[in-house]
Amino acid sequence: MPHSGTLNVSIPDMLENGYPFNFNVPFYACTGTQIIKIDSTSLIGNSLDLTSTGMPGIFHINYTATFNNSSSATALTNKNFVVESNFTNINFSSIFGNLGSTVMNMDEDSSQITLFDNFQNGELFFEDPKLTFTITNSIGMPIDAHLASFNIITKSGTTIPISGGIPDPLPVSYPTQAGQFATSSFILDKSNSNIQEIISEAPQYFVYSLNATSNVPSVPFNFLTDSSQLKADIMIDFPLRGYASGFLISDTVEFELQNIEGIDSATFRINVDNGFPASAYTQIYFADSNYVVLDSMLINPSALLVESAQVDANGKVTQPTHKMIDEPFSKLRLNHLFTAKKLLIVSVIDTKDAPNSLIEIYDYYKMDVKIGVRASYNLKF
Repeated sequence: MPHSGTLNVSIPDMLENGYPFNFNVPFYACTGTQIIKIDSTSLIGNSLDLTSTGMPGIFHINYTATFNNSSSATALTNKNFVVESNFTNINFSSIFGNLGSTVMNMDEDSSQITLFDNFQNGELFFEDPKLTFTITNSIGMPIDAHLASFNIITKSGTTIPISGGIPDPLPVSYPTQAGQFATSSFILDKSNSNIQEIISEAPQYFVYSLNATSNVPSVPFNFLTDSSQLKADIMIDFPLRGYASGFLISDTVEFELQNIEGIDSATFRINVDNGFPASAYTQIYFADSNYVVLDSMLINPSALLVESAQVDANGKVTQPTHKMIDEPFSKLRLNHLFTAKKLLIVSVIDTKDAPNSLIEIYDYYKMDVKIGVRASYNLKF
């Protein structure tokens, strides 16, 4: 068209601050070669009503072209004025209405149990563990959710399913106002599941996956926001009542001891005041940077380094126990310590009278360990 002008684009059903969307695109006159004008505007902050036409998902766009008279004598026959429009990078901040039913793809998730990180062998029994499975939903519609799988993974990599009182479908509440969230939960304990047996396997991870479908059962009004989500969390309660038998744990710490000239021998004195109702056979190994063991702290690791405190008939500590051990180190053994870079600590723990008696752990129980050294020097005058 041999005329310049303006194309007005309006969407009556799209509002910003109460005013309909309105956008002007200026264009130039064509003087022989087709002119293509590309323009755009942001839709941030606009709201779109998709119900005004009575046809779901349909809304009106009005195009009004105004041409300026250029006094051109060029005939207007067989001239084209073509408008193409599209929406790009559409991301909603909120959606309201009947959003229908949609299958929700949810990835497998897991929760790590760090209590057993240093576990190597033996038995640890909790008298009444509990698992609380909590579902948090900020999607404004009912959700039909099911646990597709629910397992533990042990340190050896064995997968064991959790069975028992898992509701099907899962209890999923939903909020009634945008920006809110609703929570629901269920509890697994020894009376309705195999959770007690599961915990005795020293799990490293709880792994679960969900299947979910939105708006089931159907309600006519739903909402979504750009922060809406459905998530599940697991909390494990370990009431500290139970027993440990041959419970072997190990840990590694960095170590460095400066070589002091003139030391011929030394004696390490270890004093332990134990206020816990558990005993432990403990050995400390001195190793190089490649974990090659150079020596050990205790000549006789079969002797109890940590002796159980005294308990009453209810398994409650009445009196802490004191133990003192002297460990001599010759010059040769001391040289091993000077080259050591790591301490490998291994303990085998047994609670008082396990497995015949259950004990309880309280927050005021404590253990005090003191290590001193007496050295012999060869002084030259």
